[in-house]
Amino acid sequence: MKTILVPTDFSKNAENALVYAINLTKKMPAKIILLHSFHIDYTSGYVPPNLIEKDVAEAQANSNTQLKALYNKVSHHAKHPIECLSSQNFAIDAVLSAINEKNVDLVIMGTQGANGKLGRQIFGTNSSKVIEKATCPVITVPENEEHTDVKAITYATEYLDSDIASLQSITDIARLFDAKINIIHVSLFDDESEQKIMESFKLKVLKHISYKNISFKILGGNNVGQRIEGYLEEEKYIDLLVMSAHHRSLIDKLFGKSITKVMAYYLKIPLMVFHHKRTALDDASDHTITKLIT
Repeated sequence: MKTILVPTDFSKNAENALVYAINLTKKMPAKIILLHSFHIDYTSGYVPPNLIEKDVAEAQANSNTQLKALYNKVSHHAKHPIECLSSQNFAIDAVLSAINEKNVDLVIMGTQGANGKLGRQIFGTNSSKVIEKATCPVITVPENEEHTDVKAITYATEYLDSDIASLQSITDIARLFDAKINIIHVSLFDDESEQKIMESFKLKVLKHISYKNISFKILGGNNVGQRIEGYLEEEKYIDLLVMSAHHRSLIDKLFGKSITKVMAYYLKIPLMVFHHKRTALDDASDHTITKLIT
């Protein structure tokens, strides 16, 4: 990863995400782009052009001032360059534009849990939308996250062919921290058929990925989100949960909601989400699992 984008609204949550990004880049050579977006709303249908120009200039200057202050506060901790970027745009549009224009490899952004009403409505919603629309991986950092030592990574799989590419990227990160990777799958059944599917997936993974500290586990449960949260509570020492977000994935079909977006709201640990186009093999895998369930 060469370029990491960190959106900020100058809140404590956003600053936590920036610190997380800085500490991550101490292990990898990557530039950080610190992005702040601003948007001016007018209640009147007609506003004189000179007034608009004045308001935009003032908002731009204020954005640049706050970016500079934040840069001065954290830059001495950074091992690699930090670029400040101010954008006159809605937050989501600014992030998506920056991803494309700056060839961003990873977005790291703060989010606030369900107990923070305003944060959940604004910054939490933005993180959820970025997860849904971004073309690169996204890491959401919860409000109380203070450490960035990645020693245990959990990857929740749907047995999709595209998970292999995600796991290859995760393995690159794991090697930097000498972290263990645990691949889990939540299933309604933990029988011989399910064990065979997991074993087949395991062989596929190990064929493409050479890493000594990797394990596989089936979790029994009829609610994916609740079972994963329960697992995280049981294990306690998990530093990063990783999932893939697929358009109308099997999880969405079965449970009627995006588990990755739900997790972004409620998780107490960082969540990393990958985006990959589905393949014919993925569709075949869905069909096989659906037959087992029904």
